[in-house]
Amino acid sequence: MIFTDDHMNSKREIKKNMSNEWTFPINYSIESGVNKENIKVAMEILENNTCVTFQKREEISANESGIIFKEGPYCESLVGKKDGNHSQEITLTKECQSDPYIILHELGHALGLVHEHARKERKKYISIDKSQLNKAGLDNFQIITQDSYFIDFNTDYDYASLMHYGPYTFGSWWYWLWGWKVMTSKLNEQYDRMMGQRKKMTFNDLKRINLNYCNWCDWVVNGTGFQHQNRTTWCENDGYPDFNNCSRCLCPTGYTGDLCEEIIKSDDNCKNTTFLAKENATTLIYNNKMTCYIKVEVELEWRIEIKILYVNAPYRDKVCTEDIAYQFKYREDRGATGLLLCGHHQKHMTLKSETNTSLIIYKGIELHSLLVFQFKKVGP
Repeated sequence: MIFTDDHMNSKREIKKNMSNEWTFPINYSIESGVNKENIKVAMEILENNTCVTFQKREEISANESGIIFKEGPYCESLVGKKDGNHSQEITLTKECQSDPYIILHELGHALGLVHEHARKERKKYISIDKSQLNKAGLDNFQIITQDSYFIDFNTDYDYASLMHYGPYTFGSWWYWLWGWKVMTSKLNEQYDRMMGQRKKMTFNDLKRINLNYCNWCDWVVNGTGFQHQNRTTWCENDGYPDFNNCSRCLCPTGYTGDLCEEIIKSDDNCKNTTFLAKENATTLIYNNKMTCYIKVEVELEWRIEIKILYVNAPYRDKVCTEDIAYQFKYREDRGATGLLLCGHHQKHMTLKSETNTSLIIYKGIELHSLLVFQFKKVGP
């Protein structure tokens, strides 16, 4: 099956069974005229954060495994490795070649990552307006239900995934002009502003690659994604074992320690950053340039209601990203990117934690940065 993606460029994907996986290093060649430097940048990101390695070849024949980068009218990649000993192509337009993170998106497909909005549980997280989609658009929004195509390794839906489309992708010109979105979040409209980022692979993007290819610590049962009950390292807060040192864990944003059991230390100006939620609301105000990791907890059988009262944070792009945003991690999977807030907000927002803890990250990078919110304990 072929999908045509009209996200920033024309792009196709071919869904592929993942029963045949890559061995490393992955051989690759680059045809003349293709941007070698940006391909190298994309590969280095993977090599620095996963066990995936690449080996450059001058030429790859049709009957040997490897990736051939070539220029073409579309950006396209197989999802997963081609069966048997056969080469496969990643085709890149000039526009795709200009951004290492679009190339990284394509490499993610080649390693087996599907689009985030194609996950089988997506109906819980997004609504899709199909009224302005052509056939290619409809194909690209099909849900992938077969487990043989995609193992999520117990990770939740991530609106900030590098594999997620933007909210207007495949919408008509009129949709863009009038601000009518193809995709909208069912949890909070601010998640819409997180979709389509091309600045990084998220923690869960990398986690899926590492647990699929680098499961040397025997953390999961190969081929299923289920965690071993007799595993030797018990990572907390949705971390997972470091494939370079199985006694330590790789931790989501905001967490640290050998087992991800600790919160990252805040700047001294943040003062107290650990709070117990009570029935009466507590109000916190953070301003100026500092970084604070605020943990709010409550008794196990309770939940936390967070009311965001005022936000003033940088907003330098169409997409709100982790490097400049305030972040609210209130969902159960701490590996998924929390709700990111950029720009100026006076409209109150209310969140309810899915567990008995929440982590709020205040990243004040400008003197006029400001965050005001309340929290209290509520029933489950």
